[in-house]
Amino acid sequence: MNSGPLKKMSRHQIRLQGPWDVIPPGEETRQSIRVPVSWITLFGERSGTATFCRHFNSPTNLTLEDRVLIHFPERCGTIAECHMNGTDLFPLSGFPCTFDVTSGLQLSNELTVMIEYHPTHAEDETGGLWQPVILEIVTPE
Repeated sequence: MNSGPLKKMSRHQIRLQGPWDVIPPGEETRQSIRVPVSWITLFGERSGTATFCRHFNSPTNLTLEDRVLIHFPERCGTIAECHMNGTDLFPLSGFPCTFDVTSGLQLSNELTVMIEYHPTHAEDETGGLWQPVILEIVTPE
């Protein structure tokens, strides 16, 4: 890690809200939904793991220095798995809901996240994609 002064960063955010697909816990069929939406609104008190999928196009005019991050809402539940275009993604250290997707971007992308949630055991969590998922472009200035 660079121990010098922190560089200033320019940030641009795109909300991945609106149409998503979901496979509810214990089912195999995709359903269309609109995000943001809470777990309780979608599934009631049902516990388990739901798979959320969203297609999006790559941001344009990216430079080699740009980083592209995906931020899931905090308190969404436990992110059991996250994939983009079939490749596993891993959260940034210290940020369990943030993923760097820069190296895997294609012109057209499919983001898939499996969220585990137990409404009866989660007093401090809302669950689900209850806020927009954010695609953030970070550019050093």
